[in-house]
Amino acid sequence: MSSSWQSITNKKLHNARLQLDAWESAESMAYQGFREGFLFQCKLAYQSLLSEIVNSYGISDTAVRNLHEAGELIKSKDTVSSELEQLQQLENTDSWLSTLLSEIGKLEALSLSEFQPIQYQASLLASDAVTSDDIKSIEQAQHSLKAMKELVTHFRNFNLEW
Repeated sequence: MSSSWQSITNKKLHNARLQLDAWESAESMAYQGFREGFLFQCKLAYQSLLSEIVNSYGISDTAVRNLHEAGELIKSKDTVSSELEQLQQLENTDSWLSTLLSEIGKLEALSLSEFQPIQYQASLLASDAVTSDDIKSIEQAQHSLKAMKELVTHFRNFNLEW
């Protein structure tokens, strides 16, 4: 895997940890901001991990936005990626990764709706409904970050074997 992508992934995971630490000690007014910062850094870390994987298949330093895009790039090399297959399973099942990506998607939808004030208010009210799958608690965020770090380590070790 590209050392530059590894460095970016490491930085984003570190930034996610900093946001999580700030979230833990935040006053109620700042709570949501640090939660959003945490989710944003996790998204960037995941995108960087996808870029690491794609790069390990000989595809030049390409920034990848999502799993589908990574899969298309790998397919263009007439190969299959076991890492992407594992990620696909995590995204499609009730896992920490699917929950994390769902929360990021909700956050992005809210960000886009800020340009439409009436819809934004309705979305904001709907997003306050807490479900057991949401990353609303520090403990859920800690679990997601730990799992993301373990996933990064797993894929890096896997590539060292080859």
